[in-house]
Amino acid sequence: MSRRWPTVAASATVTTTQPTTRGRRWLRFAGHFVLMLAAMYVGMLTLYPAYNFLAGRLGYVNPISELPILSALVMALAMTLPMVPLMRHQRHGWRPITEMAAAMVIPTLAASLCAT
Repeated sequence: MSRRWPTVAASATVTTTQPTTRGRRWLRFAGHFVLMLAAMYVGMLTLYPAYNFLAGRLGYVNPISELPILSALVMALAMTLPMVPLMRHQRHGWRPITEMAAAMVIPTLAASLCAT
């Protein structure tokens, strides 16, 4: 009695994707850009007023003019913090998130150091 093993097809199925057009790439970028802008505005409209409130409670009447370096850093963080969960939700890895955060905070730090 001979036993027959199932045969495996010799050719593998190869799937190809259509190259993305310039218009589709532009739309994807524009959608990402608008989402990031919305996240930054959420941060500026919610976290920065909290900073102004806390600074006011500590006795600073106008923290933007009295604490310009700290205010700039708080603004950078207020814009960065909401973008992190949004990027995680969009399944970005930690490296692009860290690069985005660095791109937001490092120039602010550099400008703050030059201002002192």
